[in-house]
Parts: sequence; structure tokens; C-alpha cells
Amino acid sequence: NELGRYHPFGISVLQTYIKCTFLQQLKNGGNTMEELIRNSISQYNDFIAEAHLYEKWLMQTDDPELKNQLSLLELKIAAINAWLNLLSADEKFVIQKHLIDKIEWPRVAFEFRERWKDEFTRTERSLQVYQANALAKIVSFATKHKEITLRLFPIRSSMD
Repeated sequence: NELGRYHPFGISVLQTYIKCTFLQQLKNGGNTMEELIRNSISQYNDFIAEAHLYEKWLMQTDDPELKNQLSLLELKIAAINAWLNLLSADEKFVIQKHLIDKIEWPRVAFEFRERWKDEFTRTERSLQVYQANALAKIVSFATKHKEITLRLFPIRSSMD
């Protein structure tokens, strides 16, 4: 049986197939690690709101399933905070304003200028480069910790 045969290095054919399929999924069809990170970060405020709701609900009831859901949300929030801690102040500012607060680029540029009291200005393009660099840092970290990243933020198929 092909699936039960072991690779010379101790990895089964099935495990190798799964890893190759995952890597192919990351390269194709828009399901890249960067998109996964971008989508997860953009849900940050939703995660916080949902966790707050579960906390309030759990004050009224003792529901093990709700506790599990709250724990998962807290882990997602902690992971995103860890990602943000990898970034420079400017990269973090851009990610927070554009992806988390969902502010359009012209307003992000305006708020960046205001933050530095017109001492430092950046074009929208420069801020987009900050975001790209920030996402690259986070993707690198998340890829090193791929197993936990994918458990917290599973890749959704296009059929979901």
C-alpha cells in the first residue's frame, strides 16, 4: 500500500503528501500565509468584542464550551499582540490604522503626519511599504511557528 510506505527519513508518504499539499495551497489560489495573517489581524477588534461578550456571559453561567471558545479567542488575541510586538513603531502604527481600524490610506497618511506634528511625513506609498515590511516580518514569524498559527487561524477553503 502506497500510503503506508515510509520515506527513508521516517516520514510516511501520506505525511509528505499533506505537507506538499499545504505548501501548494499557500502558493496557489489566494490562500497565502500573508492573506491568512492579514485577515486574522483585520478581525482583531472582532476577537476582542467577542471575548468580552463571552466573559460577561460566563459570569451568568458555567458553560464549558463557552470557556473553550473564550480560551481560543484569548489565544488569538495574544498571537496578534505578539505579532504586533515584532514591529517597529511606524510599522505597528500603519498595521493598527489600516488593517485593524480599517482606515483608508489617505487618512492613515494624515494621522501619521499628525502623530509627528508635521515633523515627519510619509507618502501613502511609503506607508504601504511599511505595511508590506510589517506583514513580511509577521509571515516569517508565523511560518516558523506554522503549526500553532494554523491551529489558531485555520486556512479556509474557497468552499467555506
